[in-house]
Amino acid sequence: ASDLNDETYEVVYETSSFSDALKVAVDASPSVQSLKKAERAVESQLLALKSQTEPQVTSNARAGVVRYDNAASESTAGIALNVLLSQLVYDGGFVAGSIDAAEAQLSLAKSQTAQEVNKVAKDAAFAWVSLWEAQESFTLFADLREEIINNQNQAKRMSDVGLVDRSILDSVERKFLAFELKRADAESSLRSAQMAYARYFKYLPAKVDYPELPV
Repeated sequence: ASDLNDETYEVVYETSSFSDALKVAVDASPSVQSLKKAERAVESQLLALKSQTEPQVTSNARAGVVRYDNAASESTAGIALNVLLSQLVYDGGFVAGSIDAAEAQLSLAKSQTAQEVNKVAKDAAFAWVSLWEAQESFTLFADLREEIINNQNQAKRMSDVGLVDRSILDSVERKFLAFELKRADAESSLRSAQMAYARYFKYLPAKVDYPELPV
């Protein structure tokens, strides 16, 4: 499915498939798009150079006669049309050398594009896995927090009626504060992972599943 990003107005493709999402991330990457554009430019240059080695037909209309430029040249009265068949035979090796250079540039451009595609795919996959791990960690802390608060409240009630020593309650509260710091770190990691994910996939789902690679 596709939609528009409310802030950037970019087209957003939402998919739950890990492999499909990676393809979307690679295609949307500005660096990959730039390299593909450069690759197409070199391809166009190469085609233009190769066309110079192909036969070329030119024509020129004149009044009076029609002349065919061939081995047995002849003139025919009537509407004038001069047809010239020409082919590049010798240019000092300039075109051939330019073609070789363009082919080398195209090979390099394709290699650079492939490297960038692999890099973006790897980074996007890492962003997906990082978000999944951050989600799982934060969910675990959220589930434990309710249980810990219940235990803390129970310890406080027991301390108030003298069933446990005050030092036990103090210990429980210190452990809860340590837990809250770790939970805050987990929440911060989740926010960072969400930002990294959105940078590659252009949207943020409510939850990502563990990536399943195609068999």
